[in-house]
Amino acid sequence: DDNHHHQYLNITVNYSLCCPPPISLSGVHVLQRMSGCEWDEETGEIRGFTQYGYNGEDFLALDLKTQTWIASTSQAVITKLRWDADKVRIKRNEMHFTQILPEWLKLYIDYGKSSLLRTGTITIFHGHNVHMTCSD
Repeated sequence: DDNHHHQYLNITVNYSLCCPPPISLSGVHVLQRMSGCEWDEETGEIRGFTQYGYNGEDFLALDLKTQTWIASTSQAVITKLRWDADKVRIKRNEMHFTQILPEWLKLYIDYGKSSLLRTGTITIFHGHNVHMTCSD
């Protein structure tokens, strides 16, 4: 949707620190985290999100309104209960998704606007044979 600006941060998580193994640690496993925020410039609404996947399946997602984790599998329930009980983690997530990420997103949008709205002649030389010129 053109009215929303997105910022996504990819974060590598040390599996042994964040949660107990949901199944077996033998073989290759993938733990993914996607988090970010959406900002509607017209309404000022900011929606943060963070979610985890395990081996290509949804695992946990944070509901910022209720400040609880949603377990997508039965294996995720033990982690959900532990993280729901961690009030410091909940406060940190709330601050991160309602203050820090929106500030970053607005800053990067401003940086992008100044670059995208710039006018004038830009000349790029690349290699020996390519010469491109862009003008307004």
